[in-house]
Amino acid sequence: MERRVVLEKYGFLILAAFISLPVLAVDGKKSPETLMMFFRSDCPPCRQEMKIIPEIAAGHTDLAIEVISLDGVRAEQYIPGMLPGNVRSAVAGAQEQEVLQHAGNGKFVLPLSVFLDKNRRICGKHQGPLGTERVGRWVATC
Repeated sequence: MERRVVLEKYGFLILAAFISLPVLAVDGKKSPETLMMFFRSDCPPCRQEMKIIPEIAAGHTDLAIEVISLDGVRAEQYIPGMLPGNVRSAVAGAQEQEVLQHAGNGKFVLPLSVFLDKNRRICGKHQGPLGTERVGRWVATC
């Protein structure tokens, strides 16, 4: 079943229909806040960022984290240990530029992280390596 998520950013709607998975439920919530992390396997900063995912997941157990590959290589091989229960690895089903345009990244800089609030609206976006502090700020303000 293809998932279609409507994202709102600065007053206009964009349709992101590039992940063929149902919404990740965390602790019984069907629409938790979600951190979407886009990466490519040939991007050294992206691979480095994968190493902090367990720390982010452990610090924010009610946050759904979706790690989305733009080149077909799943993230599991770059994330240390087993995937935490609130983390899911996915592969984008569309062309890379189209996926990034839907996510609001016109400059095509990776890694790209997008934070969705409980209403599935974009309330945070970051290009480049993501730190645990930024995720904490998004969780506190969104």
